[in-house]
Formats: sequence, C-alpha cells, structure tokens
Amino acid sequence: MHPDFRSWVLATVTLLVVFLILADISELEEEIGSTGGRGTIRSAVESLHSKANSYFQLLSKHLGSRETPPILNQWQN
Repeated sequence: MHPDFRSWVLATVTLLVVFLILADISELEEEIGSTGGRGTIRSAVESLHSKANSYFQLLSKHLGSRETPPILNQWQN
C-alpha cells in the first residue's frame, strides 16, 4: 500500500471510531433522560414541579376552597 493511502485510511477509520463513540454516548444520555435516571437535572426539576403541583391541588381540595393560599402561590410559579 502507498503511504499516502494508508494515512487516509487511518484518518477515516479514526474519524469513524470517534463518531461511533459520540453516537453511543448520546444514545446513553437519551436513555438515562427517558428513564429519569441520575444526571438529568431537567427531568428531576420537572418531576419535582409536577409533584409540587399535585400536592398543592390536594391541599386546596382538603382546605375546601378553590383558591390557593398566597404562601403556596409563590411555589407554583
């Protein structure tokens, strides 16, 4: 094989390997995000927000009023 050809083949294979590694990492991050695993701040915040909203709705129902107390309004927004 000609040395120039070898270097191009090596460069191509190296780029392919780097691309596959990055694709695998992004796929793993997607899986972690969709399962709510560790390291996903956004899913944790969304989960906390939905739990807080359901807690406020339950509290309002048990208080017998449709109006949320002012102290709780700051947490809903």
